[in-house]
Amino acid sequence: MGEALDKIGANYIAHHQRFAPDAPDEEWLAVAGREAWIVLTRDKHIRRRPTELEAFREHNVIVFVLAAGNASAAETADLVTRLYDKIQRLGAQAKLPVMYSVTRSGISKPIKFK
Repeated sequence: MGEALDKIGANYIAHHQRFAPDAPDEEWLAVAGREAWIVLTRDKHIRRRPTELEAFREHNVIVFVLAAGNASAAETADLVTRLYDKIQRLGAQAKLPVMYSVTRSGISKPIKFK
């Protein structure tokens, strides 16, 4: 996906550039919140794990969950680059914390949590 983001001039930090591959999600979610990053993840379960949800809420993170089924890496990259401007706009306007689902048909309304 990095190559596709480079082509559109996106400013991003890939997970591996800043964190170890096995870094706990709570660690990078804290940094994402502090740095006001917009997180793109393929981890569809992030919204169901209690420790990740707690970190998401505590650190006021903006998350877009790439939930496009069995999309290939190339299809996911195409989806993100196609929706990049909307992702940026929604992220800038969001009331934090906020999480969206991104599918082949577009971006959902914010996911509601109890």
